Amino acid sequence: MKNARRFLVSPCIARLISRERGVDRQVVEGYLSSQPGKDQLVRLEADQAHFVLSGQDPEGNLVEKLAPLPREHAEALFSLCIGQISYDSLHVPPQSGLSHRVQLDRVVYPSSFDLITVEFDDIQQVEAFEIPSWFGPEVTTEFTYEWRYIALNGFQSNLEVP
Repeated sequence: MKNARRFLVSPCIARLISRERGVDRQVVEGYLSSQPGKDQLVRLEADQAHFVLSGQDPEGNLVEKLAPLPREHAEALFSLCIGQISYDSLHVPPQSGLSHRVQLDRVVYPSSFDLITVEFDDIQQVEAFEIPSWFGPEVTTEFTYEWRYIALNGFQSNLEVP
């Protein structure tokens, strides 16, 4: 996600968006290791379960290798997890003819907060992006907003979202 920016969003705005758009997918992730940069996790989504090896390529992009699991096996592996996170994810349609991909994630466990991610095709779009007034504080570079960190340590932010 080298060409992405992440922002907190007010819960009332996130609720309105999810009420209008609905949830695309509900995700539960359980982390099996605590090695930075080499995540091993179990991911449950609707009718799918995967064992996931996750890391970064030399350019800094997230790379995930997924292996399908029977749901019963995935649920059994959750008892071995050292941390979990659960969130609802939905795509937000682009505004004003922009082609950016926008995703809203509503984290429900281990704490609740709302995060919006805007993905771009190149670094020039990242730098030229004008932040909408309804976005909250930017948390792109804050590791405490990474799924792995939250699953293993809980949500530890004191940022207020207007």
